[in-house]
Amino acid sequence: MNFLTSKNNRILQGDILTVFYVILIFFGMFLTILLGAWSGIIFFAISFFLMFYLLLQESNDYYKASSLQVLFAATSIIPMLQFNFLAFFSADFGAVERSVMLGLKFVPLFLILYTIVVTYSYEVKAVLLSSVMLLLIGLFYPVDYFQVKLTYFINSFLPFFSMQVLMLSLLTTSSNNLSFLNDFISRFESAVMVFLKIFFWLLPLSFIFYIAGWDYFDYSNLIELKGLEPYKGVPLNWYTQFGGGFIMRFTHFFEDPILLGYLLAFISVYFFVRGKLLMSVFFCALIILTLTKGAMLWLILTTGFFTLKKFGINNRLVLMSSYILFLILMSLISFKTSLGVHIEGLVSPFVNSSQYTLIEILFGHGIGSGGNLLKAYLGGGMEHTAWLESGAESGLGTLMYQTGLLGLSTFFIIVYKILGVLKSHISVGLYLGYVFNFLLQENLINFSYISLLTLIILYIELSLQKEFSYES
Repeated sequence: MNFLTSKNNRILQGDILTVFYVILIFFGMFLTILLGAWSGIIFFAISFFLMFYLLLQESNDYYKASSLQVLFAATSIIPMLQFNFLAFFSADFGAVERSVMLGLKFVPLFLILYTIVVTYSYEVKAVLLSSVMLLLIGLFYPVDYFQVKLTYFINSFLPFFSMQVLMLSLLTTSSNNLSFLNDFISRFESAVMVFLKIFFWLLPLSFIFYIAGWDYFDYSNLIELKGLEPYKGVPLNWYTQFGGGFIMRFTHFFEDPILLGYLLAFISVYFFVRGKLLMSVFFCALIILTLTKGAMLWLILTTGFFTLKKFGINNRLVLMSSYILFLILMSLISFKTSLGVHIEGLVSPFVNSSQYTLIEILFGHGIGSGGNLLKAYLGGGMEHTAWLESGAESGLGTLMYQTGLLGLSTFFIIVYKILGVLKSHISVGLYLGYVFNFLLQENLINFSYISLLTLIILYIELSLQKEFSYES
């Protein structure tokens, strides 16, 4: 069975695989609701090995491209449909079952990790394995709250390092591989189209609820399973403070309007790259309705770095030095606004490092020892000062506090290497915009955000490599 015969055939297979993955995940959720958490874990293992077996029947190029395709579905289509699906059945399962069902989306992450270990160069394997070893040290650190530990490991730090290693490897090894270039580009485009079809089908209904309110729905049971307090029956982050009151964000059918904001930003860039400016502007307008400041800042930073690159400022040392300078500047400024919380979370692990032991400075305090996830897990049991001192609300602060200087150094080495291989001005802007935004956004150490960044940069860069290959 040859999947690489023509572009139309690859797109058709891309649509089928995307829909198959989505159906597979929701079947796993339904099975977990009916039979309990262990059935979900068993289904997770079976589905992983099933997809693994099917993909290995084809070439490595097909396997790599397909893994990345289902990765996009896991970070876009699944979050769009998952929340209301779980809310409908929320009275029939508990917190453990919910965690298992949410964990099903990580099937592509493990497929990709296997891909790196089996098919890439020894240098890439060494970088990945070094990162994993570092994370395992942090994982087995004597820290309480194993659930927080495991969530940070699988949902944050493991994808954070592995996706960037994957990006670096593909950008340096794919330039002469037309089979992979063609397959990845067509499959990624087909996965985006599947997402957009579902997104636009649901868009009129989502606007009705956005304008009329979500009073017909009550998500309280599902929200309480996370240990959080609902606000008017919906997640609190569906509202943001404005003046003396609260204003509702546009959420479409996503649970997290912040993730939606970043996803819309990536889609906006996708259409911009393809020359469809009207669609790009449309998605930018939707970002404003989500009131996601981080996504807006990321697009502004992307535009700024894109402009600098256009004017020839592309020396990696200059860019990295400006990053360090920006970090020092932030540590000297005190803001009496909500931004001040992010800055305090950024600088506290560095300022307080003189109080740490040598082991804590080198290896951190252990994965799950602080941050927003620990605060959410403990509810009101974590003091505000201790929360910020653990690097909360800052990606870089969280990385420093939990993984130490070794984790931080690994991150900077990867950033430096990636900047050396990016060719497109837009890609450089995207990546640097993410890295700078990472200073003030803890949620950017997250499976969904880093995966979306990896995919859009790979799409831009590999499309450029494909053009050069045909020209030569």
